[in-house]
Order: sequence, then structure tokens, then C-alpha cells
Amino acid sequence: NNEKSKIGSSEPSRYLHQLEKEVDGNYKNILFKKEHLKFPNSSQSSFEISNDRTTISKVLDFFETGISPSAINCYLSCPKDFYFKYILKINEQPIIEDTIENNTWGTIIHNTLQNLYEDLGIITSKKIDHFLKIYQSILEIEFNKLFPDHRYKEGKNALLYYQASKCIATYLNNEKQNIIKNGEFEVIAVEKKLEYHINHEYSKKEIKIKLKGNIDRIDKTKNGIRIVDYKSGFIQKSDVKINGFNTFKRHKHALQLMTYALIYHSIYKEENIQPSIISLKNPKSNIIYLNFKNNTPIDSNVYNEFEKYLINFIEILLDEKLKFDHEKSSDYCMMC
Repeated sequence: NNEKSKIGSSEPSRYLHQLEKEVDGNYKNILFKKEHLKFPNSSQSSFEISNDRTTISKVLDFFETGISPSAINCYLSCPKDFYFKYILKINEQPIIEDTIENNTWGTIIHNTLQNLYEDLGIITSKKIDHFLKIYQSILEIEFNKLFPDHRYKEGKNALLYYQASKCIATYLNNEKQNIIKNGEFEVIAVEKKLEYHINHEYSKKEIKIKLKGNIDRIDKTKNGIRIVDYKSGFIQKSDVKINGFNTFKRHKHALQLMTYALIYHSIYKEENIQPSIISLKNPKSNIIYLNFKNNTPIDSNVYNEFEKYLINFIEILLDEKLKFDHEKSSDYCMMC
């Protein structure tokens, strides 16, 4: 049988169809027997994970190591998956890729854009023209780093290679039009690791919390600081449009942008911050900005409220009554 397709069907391969057609009526001693096998669905692991003293001690270690937006999103998606990944620190095993995986594809484009902008400085339309001339060679170098056997030049991988090239070209042309319309901007950092430390009292004990983020690019524009996050998936404006903090479970990208903005604001005391996403598989969308309460300015009051939301999340993880249960609606848990 062939691979199960993305739309849920699983048809016999073309080779089997060919054999059946050639054999039918020509060979009396050969019969085809078709079997439809049904397998029971794999059940989720049912053991209970309580928040005992040992677990809480590991949670406190996790706070000191650093809480990232990915960790918070993981907990909102499935507490049990969060426990395995971030408390027990069980990592997924690397796989050998025949067909380029989506996250690898995204990493390659991410690294290509990082190479283009790493010299920092003012970005003009002429600079973008230069990027359009050299990006292809950088992209090929990045593909060669991960696939030195050049498998990206054949079959499905060749289509993914072409798609990557097309996405970058579309994005750069959008960038050029933005500059013509809105003016030049300055890249002040790429791959910027930032940390914000919070001391919080809980149950008469002071807890040390480190909030961390890795920002893909930071720009200085006429409207203030722009935080740019590259995403390999298809993101739309609705994905980062929120009316409050209680919708983060459905808007994980908004939580990430909000966290980056809070960390940057807390360190540099900057008020005018525009958190944004560049969707690599939706390049025609241009830059997608975080939309908070119909574009209400994100000021110190909003940051204070968001920090309270994060502290509430921290207190939930320290509650002795907490159970790290599997979220039934979550289909992509690593070990549940």
C-alpha cells in the first residue's frame, strides 16, 4: 500500500494496480486476494501525574532555566505533553528525512533571511535589489548544509526547493514595496536572545522566574521598534487578532508575539513596539502585525496585565492540586 494521503484516503499503489491489470485473465494460477485490515486506535496513556513535592521542585528548576512562549503554548495545548517535554525534558528523536520536513524547510528559509539581514544597518530599496540577486546562492548553501547529497534537487524535494525560492523572492519584493510606500528602516538585531527576570512571592516563598525569547529580527522604523518573527506555516491576520488574554489557546502566535514585546519593553523601557509575523508560506500577506483589541495601542497598562496573566500561569503550575492530564482535543502530543 502507498502512504496515507493528507485527505485521509489510502489507496493501493499504482504498481499494484498495474499487476492486477496484467495478471487478470492471463494467468489462471495467480489469484488476487484483497484484505481490509482494521487496527484498534491507540489509546492515550492513562496514568495520572500529580503535582507532588518532587514535581514541584522540577517545576521551580524549570522557572529558573527559563520559560519560553513555546512552553506556555505547549501547556495550553496539553498539560501532559508539557510535563514530558519541559519538566522531564524528554526530547523527540531526530529522524532521517527522505522528503524534506516542514520544520526543516522553515529552518532553511529562516537561516537564509538571517544571512541576508545579519549585517544590520539601513535597509533601502537598493539593498533589497541586492538581496534579490544573492538570495538564491545563499538558499542553495543552506540546503547543501542539511542535504549534502543534493536530494533537494529531485522529486518532491525539488518542488519544496522551488517553493522556498519563490517564497523568499515574493517576500523580498513585498519588502521593497513597503519601503517605497512607508520609508526605509534599520535592522538593529537578528537572532536576539533576550531574558527578563521576575521575582514573585508564592506561599511565603520568593520564586525566581526567567522569561526568555529568541527574536528573529528587530527593526527600527518611523513608528517605533518592530519585532519580526519568521513562521514556516501559513499564518493569517485572524491568527494574531485577540480581544484579551483568554484566547491564547486558539491564538498561540499572538501569545508568542505578546511575550516578545513584554520582554523587550521590560528590558529597554520602549513604549512603541510593533510585534509582527512574516508567514513564509503566505508571503503575499506581507507583514502581519499583532492586533490587540482592534489595534488598541499596547502600552504599560497592557504589559502589566499580561505579566499578571503569566504570573497566574506560574501559580497554576505550583498548585499541589494540579494534575498534568492529557487534553483530549490535542492530536499532536509527543508521548501522550
